[in-house]
Amino acid sequence: MGIMVEKIREFWHDQIPMWVPIILTIVGTAFWLGQQQQSIIDRLTNVEKQVQHMQDYLYQHHDKTSSDSLIPGVSSFQAPPQVAGGDGNAHY
Repeated sequence: MGIMVEKIREFWHDQIPMWVPIILTIVGTAFWLGQQQQSIIDRLTNVEKQVQHMQDYLYQHHDKTSSDSLIPGVSSFQAPPQVAGGDGNAHY
């Protein structure tokens, strides 16, 4: 039994100290990535809530049948297509 204890103690002192920084780096990186992911999820959740509030406001406070819903400067009148380089009247 004393030989096993001595081999374990020898292994511990020879091998484990060089693995500790590597293990700590892996664990630290995992926690950092988890925090970054949570931060991104929180920001996306906030943006999603803002978009939902804007959509709710637009649906509840704007009448879709009135002409006031048009963007200023935009007309609902559609002009006929024009021929490039001409006045629209064909002369043959």
